Amino acid sequence: TINILPAIVGPVSATIPGQYQNVSALPAASAGITMSGTTGLNTVCNLAYHRDAFTLGCADLPIPGGVEAANRVGDDESGLSILMVKAYDINMSRSITRLDVLYGWAAIYQELACQIRG
Repeated sequence: TINILPAIVGPVSATIPGQYQNVSALPAASAGITMSGTTGLNTVCNLAYHRDAFTLGCADLPIPGGVEAANRVGDDESGLSILMVKAYDINMSRSITRLDVLYGWAAIYQELACQIRG
């Protein structure tokens, strides 16, 4: 079994194309699959994609109180938001500074990206 994304959508019939058709003909059931490359040989694998294929989203973390210093900076163009908190740890007798980013990414338009092997 091999997963193909987006799914293969063939023509309605031999002469009528389908509304969501993305191949000229459907593969035969139990047809053989030919992979590029040689067995046991490492091959180069690249990713080609349009800039709209993936997205990165960041959220503003709340600025905590009761610390030595705390600040949040953001970049409007990229949407990146970074929280900096500086506090003193009385148990270990040290000053701690940390940077936090809350983010997530997703493939919004998977059909705008492909893997190239060879």
